[in-house]
Amino acid sequence: GTVRGSGTPLPAIARKSDEKRARSRPSHTATSLNNLASLYKSQGRYEAAEPLYLRCLEICLEKLGQDHPNTQTVQKNFRRLVQAVLKAGGASLAEQSRAADLSNHPLTQAILQELTAPPETP
Repeated sequence: GTVRGSGTPLPAIARKSDEKRARSRPSHTATSLNNLASLYKSQGRYEAAEPLYLRCLEICLEKLGQDHPNTQTVQKNFRRLVQAVLKAGGASLAEQSRAADLSNHPLTQAILQELTAPPETP
Protein backbone atom coordinates (compact mmCIF):
# COMPACT_ATOMS: atom_id res chain seq x y z
CA GLY A 1 0.00 0.00 0.00
CA THR A 2 0.85 3.64 -0.14
CA VAL A 3 0.18 6.61 2.07
CA ARG A 4 -2.93 8.30 0.75
CA GLY A 5 -2.01 11.21 -1.51
CA SER A 6 1.77 10.77 -1.25
CA GLY A 7 2.39 7.85 -3.56
CA THR A 8 5.13 6.70 -1.15
CA PRO A 9 5.04 2.98 -0.34
CA LEU A 10 4.49 2.15 3.34
CA PRO A 11 7.76 0.17 3.68
CA ALA A 12 9.72 3.22 2.51
CA ILE A 13 8.03 5.39 5.14
CA ALA A 14 8.70 2.76 7.80
CA ARG A 15 12.39 2.59 6.78
CA LYS A 16 12.73 6.37 7.00
CA SER A 17 11.14 6.29 10.44
CA ASP A 18 13.46 3.47 11.56
CA GLU A 19 16.49 5.35 10.24
CA LYS A 20 15.46 8.49 12.10
CA ARG A 21 15.05 6.55 15.37
CA ALA A 22 18.38 4.79 14.85
CA ARG A 23 20.17 8.10 14.39
CA SER A 24 18.72 9.40 17.65
CA ARG A 25 19.48 6.27 19.68
CA PRO A 26 23.25 6.57 20.01
CA SER A 27 23.00 9.68 22.17
CA HIS A 28 20.31 8.05 24.31
CA THR A 29 22.41 4.90 24.57
CA ALA A 30 25.50 6.91 25.51
CA THR A 31 23.56 8.81 28.18
CA SER A 32 22.20 5.58 29.64
CA LEU A 33 25.66 3.99 29.65
CA ASN A 34 27.18 7.05 31.32
CA ASN A 35 24.44 7.13 33.97
CA LEU A 36 24.75 3.42 34.74
CA ALA A 37 28.54 3.66 34.87
CA SER A 38 28.26 6.59 37.29
CA LEU A 39 25.93 4.55 39.49
CA TYR A 40 28.35 1.61 39.49
CA LYS A 41 31.23 3.95 40.31
CA SER A 42 29.30 5.43 43.26
CA GLN A 43 28.73 1.87 44.51
CA GLY A 44 32.43 1.02 44.20
CA ARG A 45 31.70 -1.40 41.34
CA TYR A 46 34.60 -0.10 39.29
CA GLU A 47 35.06 -3.21 37.16
CA ALA A 48 31.43 -2.95 36.02
CA ALA A 49 31.67 0.79 35.36
CA GLU A 50 34.79 0.74 33.20
CA PRO A 51 33.42 -1.03 30.08
CA LEU A 52 30.30 1.13 30.19
CA TYR A 53 32.33 4.34 30.23
CA LEU A 54 34.54 3.02 27.42
CA ARG A 55 31.53 2.15 25.23
CA CYS A 56 29.90 5.48 26.00
CA LEU A 57 33.08 7.30 25.08
CA GLU A 58 33.35 5.31 21.85
CA ILE A 59 29.81 6.34 20.88
CA CYS A 60 30.42 9.98 21.78
CA LEU A 61 33.67 10.17 19.83
CA GLU A 62 32.07 8.54 16.79
CA LYS A 63 28.82 10.52 16.80
CA LEU A 64 29.78 13.84 18.42
CA GLY A 65 33.54 14.23 18.03
CA GLN A 66 36.38 14.92 20.45
CA ASP A 67 35.50 18.55 21.14
CA HIS A 68 31.80 18.11 21.93
CA PRO A 69 30.90 18.97 25.54
CA ASN A 70 29.21 15.60 26.08
CA THR A 71 32.31 13.74 24.92
CA GLN A 72 34.47 15.83 27.23
CA THR A 73 32.13 15.15 30.15
CA VAL A 74 32.35 11.39 29.59
CA GLN A 75 36.14 11.64 29.38
CA LYS A 76 36.19 13.49 32.73
CA ASN A 77 33.87 10.91 34.27
CA PHE A 78 36.08 8.08 33.05
CA ARG A 79 39.19 9.77 34.40
CA ARG A 80 37.44 10.16 37.77
CA LEU A 81 36.68 6.45 37.73
CA VAL A 82 40.35 5.60 37.27
CA GLN A 83 41.24 8.07 40.04
CA ALA A 84 38.66 6.44 42.32
CA VAL A 85 40.18 3.02 41.67
CA LEU A 86 43.61 4.31 42.60
CA LYS A 87 42.29 6.13 45.66
CA ALA A 88 40.48 3.00 46.83
CA GLY A 89 43.79 1.16 46.52
CA GLY A 90 45.67 3.42 48.95
CA ALA A 91 49.41 2.72 49.10
CA SER A 92 51.50 2.18 46.00
CA LEU A 93 51.49 -1.64 46.20
CA ALA A 94 47.73 -1.58 46.71
CA GLU A 95 47.42 0.90 43.83
CA GLN A 96 49.02 -1.64 41.56
CA SER A 97 46.63 -4.28 42.81
CA ARG A 98 43.55 -2.07 42.30
CA ALA A 99 44.79 -0.91 38.92
CA ALA A 100 45.02 -4.56 37.92
CA ASP A 101 41.24 -4.71 38.40
CA LEU A 102 40.88 -2.46 35.35
CA SER A 103 41.20 -3.66 31.78
CA ASN A 104 44.14 -3.40 29.45
CA HIS A 105 42.20 -1.04 27.20
CA PRO A 106 44.67 1.52 25.78
CA LEU A 107 42.72 4.49 27.16
CA THR A 108 42.51 2.96 30.62
CA GLN A 109 46.20 2.15 30.62
CA ALA A 110 47.15 5.63 29.36
CA ILE A 111 45.19 7.29 32.17
CA LEU A 112 46.64 4.90 34.75
CA GLN A 113 50.15 5.65 33.54
CA GLU A 114 49.50 9.38 33.59
CA LEU A 115 48.06 9.28 37.11
CA THR A 116 50.73 7.01 38.62
CA ALA A 117 53.81 8.42 36.88
CA PRO A 118 56.16 10.29 39.18
CA PRO A 119 56.09 14.06 38.65
CA GLU A 120 58.76 15.38 36.33
CA THR A 121 61.47 17.44 37.95
CA PRO A 122 62.28 20.77 36.34
